[in-house]
Amino acid sequence: MTKPAWENLDWFFTADKDGGFAKAAVFFSPEGTKIHEAQVIFDNAKYDAMAGEFTLEEEDPRILLPEHAALASIRRDCYVVIETVGTFDIMEHPRPDGTGTYTLELTKQ
Repeated sequence: MTKPAWENLDWFFTADKDGGFAKAAVFFSPEGTKIHEAQVIFDNAKYDAMAGEFTLEEEDPRILLPEHAALASIRRDCYVVIETVGTFDIMEHPRPDGTGTYTLELTKQ
């Protein structure tokens, strides 16, 4: 399933301070080399109980980010620094959802 031509994902990935949902994130290789910068939507299932999402006792941080060629360089042993949230280890390769966005599972560093 591809995204419709009328759908503009940039609206969602506008910075939180500018009325969007996103936070700035910088991705690094295991050696500390910067791989990519992006606006991402951070989610932590532990804090979504009020929205009706099932939660476990431990945190389940993840991010949603737009498709980009640099995503091919992001793998399990990389890490990401998310503005105002913290530093997280990446737990898997980016998973596409078929609409031009990818999900990354994280763990607190």
